[in-house]
Amino acid sequence: MSIASVREEYDIVCLQTVEAVESMRPAWESMQQCLNADIDYYILLLKSRPEILAPCVLVLSVNDCPKSMLIGRVEEKRLNLGRILSRIYSPRIRVLRILHGGWLGDHSETRAEAFVSELQHFLRSGYADMALFEYLDTGSFLYQHSTRRAGRLRRGCVGKPELHWALNLPPTMEELFGRLSSNSRKVLRRLRKRLQDDYPGKVRVRRYESSDQVAQLCNEAEEIARGTRKRAMNVGFADKPETRARLALHAAKGRLRAYVLHIENRPCAFYIGILYNKIYYLIFTGYDPNYSRFEVGTFLLAEIIKEFCGSSDATRIDFGPVDFFHKRRFCDHSVQEANVCIFPDTLLGFFHKLARSIFGH
Repeated sequence: MSIASVREEYDIVCLQTVEAVESMRPAWESMQQCLNADIDYYILLLKSRPEILAPCVLVLSVNDCPKSMLIGRVEEKRLNLGRILSRIYSPRIRVLRILHGGWLGDHSETRAEAFVSELQHFLRSGYADMALFEYLDTGSFLYQHSTRRAGRLRRGCVGKPELHWALNLPPTMEELFGRLSSNSRKVLRRLRKRLQDDYPGKVRVRRYESSDQVAQLCNEAEEIARGTRKRAMNVGFADKPETRARLALHAAKGRLRAYVLHIENRPCAFYIGILYNKIYYLIFTGYDPNYSRFEVGTFLLAEIIKEFCGSSDATRIDFGPVDFFHKRRFCDHSVQEANVCIFPDTLLGFFHKLARSIFGH
């Protein structure tokens, strides 16, 4: 099934089944640039997560030729209206989630305006109760047109901007060291010396990249993750079937690059990343708090960066959304991003927008 609406010089079609998505594979693969919008990864998540109700992919075509795509999915979620109101009112709603990095192809203003108008039409028709843009570049046309829909109740629709950091890899680690502050250079030298002095010959970094290593990687990462603060907050790495399926998919395609730091043959820190279109995306990280004195996460990250410097495999390391100190320490590039919500022009939509503006979200 598809929903189509005709505009002056273009058509917009919404793909709502996996079969319809597969039919658009050639055009999709010609446009996909970032990991999050990879078609195989997208389909895997559709099949893995029970809260996902259906795909929702907008395809804008000119003369039957796809020019731009907006990648999303419809999910069932509870509407977050802040800690106070959510105690008494937190309804289940259908959220049309637009993926981070999910705008493919032509990024012109006319395409952005067309997509936002189409989303508003879907919401008015009852297709979903809310559209959510994940970590939208605040300098993009899509951000400009989506935030205009917020009107005077902007606080309920536009999240707090966050910096998304990346490191453009230099030819050598020495060049990168030259970019760092003198304090950061001292910290890295001190960490290496402290580990070597306390555990001489017992510090080892292991790399995992093949399909037959996924099980061992997940076992070791879980051993570390279960004792972290992230696990207490129910975020970060968790050894689940979906996680193993994701890593197996990327390993089979030669993309998996994971690193685990062992001290005395005990795993104590890990970084799991995916190499995609010359960019190394960090997706999971964790460290054993018993080794916090050694800043084992920072030590391991420095070792990973050292391996990639001068390599033909990657030109950049993407540290992902949300701002943290360790990202600022190493990175030289950032983009400001924010979540943006669009509500339908209905009485209930206005109430939800007003409640989020008053009580927070």
